[in-house]
Amino acid sequence: MKTGDLTDAFLRALAPARAPAPSPRPPPAAPSSPWPAAPSGKGRVFLSEYHVRKALTPGNRDLTIPKDAIVSPLALEWLALQGVRIVRSS
Repeated sequence: MKTGDLTDAFLRALAPARAPAPSPRPPPAAPSSPWPAAPSGKGRVFLSEYHVRKALTPGNRDLTIPKDAIVSPLALEWLALQGVRIVRSS
């Protein structure tokens, strides 16, 4: 082994590791419903106060929910205090 070889090996060991090339991003998912899925994909959706707060956009006075959704009493009270009207989708 020559001195130059030893120096090269030493400098390679001290050199910062190169970051791997970024993997291509998957295509964006289709917009989903703001509502939780019904248990096991069937049945009715239960909407809590958390769900309606999360789905309501500022300044909006109507909230469209699935027609067969069950809305918790606390969510109904909160919506009434905010002056938001529930619109059930058909």
